[in-house]
Amino acid sequence: MQNKNQHVDINSFIFQQAELDHRIEQAQSLYRRSYNSVDILSKPASLLIPELQKLILSGRRISPNFSASHTMSLTVYLEKENLDVLLAEVATETEVKYRSELEQKKE
Repeated sequence: MQNKNQHVDINSFIFQQAELDHRIEQAQSLYRRSYNSVDILSKPASLLIPELQKLILSGRRISPNFSASHTMSLTVYLEKENLDVLLAEVATETEVKYRSELEQKKE
């Protein structure tokens, strides 16, 4: 026999920092694995390698989430220069979304 009454868990209305941290971590991980987090360089290898050396020496990093590929040209994925700012925006958006979900559950 099934209970037809829906039960509400009172803890679902309470802000939980651990839940927020978990959501932020997942959102940032998803963002890092999206094409929004990288600059894509695609040129013939003879043209791209000298440019890539200059970029790496200036502090740019190759994305660990995307591997370089080569067909007719070499394609390399560099992390965006302002990745920390973008990840902070993702964290803020995730927190706003979490707080709005809590408010909706309270109603």
